[in-house]
Formats: sequence, structure tokens, C-alpha cells
Amino acid sequence: GQCKSIVEGIEMSKKKLENGECYNKFNELVKIQTGSSSLIEAPRAKIAKEIKANESGYISHIDALKFGLASIELGCGRKKVSDKIDYAAGIKLLKKSGDEVKKGDILYFLYGMNEDKISSAGTILENAIEIKNSPIKTKSRIIEVIG
Repeated sequence: GQCKSIVEGIEMSKKKLENGECYNKFNELVKIQTGSSSLIEAPRAKIAKEIKANESGYISHIDALKFGLASIELGCGRKKVSDKIDYAAGIKLLKKSGDEVKKGDILYFLYGMNEDKISSAGTILENAIEIKNSPIKTKSRIIEVIG
């Protein structure tokens, strides 16, 4: 009831994300549930490695399995129950299927605290993004709302 249209609601949401209102509400909810904000303010990764496109073209395929395995290698998940999760580790993907890229554009970042893990994750991700010369058809990512 706060917006007259979906577009207006999306714009309102963007503003609340940008001005920190959502983050503050999240912290408030964590405290109400007697949670610790220490995980929210997890340590920042010491290493950030950018991975660039080796060629120009259009992203035709992104191998989600390889990205999942690479994230486990970085420490975002566990190989075995006793493994510790590295809350500073992660992958930030900047492109999606169908995007045009130029040689040298950053495709994604690998974040972590350990150079060996970053290197291993990078090896897993070799050829995880396929680039073709011509545009590809992508499925719509817009969800139709029926009222």
C-alpha cells in the first residue's frame, strides 16, 4: 500500500538499500532475536583478485557448478563437517549470460584470506565463463506479477 506501482516500489527499495535503511533494519532484527552482529561485520578479505576477459564478445555460458566448487575452495562452504567457514571469502560476479564484454573487462573478483585458496579457486574457474562472437538469446529475468 506504500506504492502505486511495481516500478515505484522498486525505486523505493533501491533508495532504502542505498541510504542504509535496509541494513539498519536487518541489524535491528538480528538484535531482537538476540543474534550477534559480529558476523554481519565479518572481517574483510585481505586478497581481492580480479579476473578479466581474455577476449571480446558475448557471455554465452556461465558454469554455476564450477563457481560453487570454487566458492567452497575459497572457504565459503565446507568440504567436510570439521572445516571452518571463512566469512571474508567470496566471489563477486560482475557479468551475466548475454552480456557483451570487451577484452580486459573485469568478469569477477575472488576474495579471501589465503593466496593458495584464491589460486586453487582460479584454477577451478578456468573456462567457467564461455564467450562467443555473436549475441545469444537469453530468457527474460522479469517475473510477471498477476494481480
